[in-house]
Amino acid sequence: MYSSVILLPDQRTGIVILINGEGEAARTVLGQVLTKQITRPGEAHSVAHYARLLDLERADERAAKPKPDTRRRVPATAAALAAWTGRYRDPWFGDATLCAQGDRVRFASARSPMLTGTVMQADTRWLVDWDDDSVDAEPWLHFAADAGSTTLALSHVDPEADFSYDYQDLAFTRVAACDDVPATKVEISPATDAATAGLVEAASLAPGVQLDMRYAGTANFTGARVPGYEANTCLLLAPVARALAQVQADVQREGLSLKLFDCYRPVRSVKHFVAWARDAGDQRTKAAYYPNLDKARLLDGYIAETSGHSRGATLDLTLTRCGQGRCVDLDMGTPFDFFDPRANTAHADLSPEQKANRERLLDAMARHGFHNYPMEWWHFTFRPEPSPQTAYDVPIQ
Repeated sequence: MYSSVILLPDQRTGIVILINGEGEAARTVLGQVLTKQITRPGEAHSVAHYARLLDLERADERAAKPKPDTRRRVPATAAALAAWTGRYRDPWFGDATLCAQGDRVRFASARSPMLTGTVMQADTRWLVDWDDDSVDAEPWLHFAADAGSTTLALSHVDPEADFSYDYQDLAFTRVAACDDVPATKVEISPATDAATAGLVEAASLAPGVQLDMRYAGTANFTGARVPGYEANTCLLLAPVARALAQVQADVQREGLSLKLFDCYRPVRSVKHFVAWARDAGDQRTKAAYYPNLDKARLLDGYIAETSGHSRGATLDLTLTRCGQGRCVDLDMGTPFDFFDPRANTAHADLSPEQKANRERLLDAMARHGFHNYPMEWWHFTFRPEPSPQTAYDVPIQ
């Protein structure tokens, strides 16, 4: 029910209009007729008169702000939105996800089941086609990446949409990848060694793979060896390691090899990363790893409090070409663990060679079930994960 209340103190009169629907035009016209009848009875007009005036006024508004023609819409592909998918958070509204489901991308709100729909492409813009037909105000999606933070804003497709759909007041920031499982759903395995956890050495199944496990040494963004990393060893769950061996066999036929930077990561190591990110006093590696970001911003999408690496199905890697006793990494546009928008897989400011090299890595991994995290060209997760609800904390030895 909508209402309109008009108080005319000088006339000792009040008008209350109630209607069991939106009926904005009816309330407006009836309010005008009754008000003029009481305040200026000699100038009163009929309902039809004010209805015509309202139609003319709205016609002018529509001409000034026409509703875009979105009839030529198609479902947005996961590839087209790869740089923007993830879990987003608004301080008031909570979480919403933009994640691939099959060959489409779905918008889903954690708090409002009605606000679930398919992302559509209309020319060069994105909108959400809600599943629930009673939600009749479609929103445009506006993405932006600035200083390492990815944001999402919404606005009405139809300029005359009901004001109560206040999408414009939401300010989403991406907080995690679609692969990340909320911490409340993950249990830490009681396993005390790699064999009990089902973790195997990837190099034993993938001959020729190069190992450069950065966190086992000091050449990483913390500037020191990370607790939990006691050897230059890549551990993965067995099905993931077997899939990686297939990728290695493929790229070797092209004269290349995989070079691994990180694989399974103990829970204790993840906690160390978070503590380091919150230590504002330690800025030793800023110039090399996050020159354009405040350190605290690294927790917005780069360093997670719960990491997919701990589930044994995520790894970081690049492609390298070996010959005549030396190996040369392919030019990917940024180094590994460079926290900056340029590290986004589909970043626009890349040379043709850099773009081709990223696509080569992306294609090689995708052929065997590995999905890329759009914020980091080097980051891949095997799907379906063998143990998506289990994290491990055994040291790498």
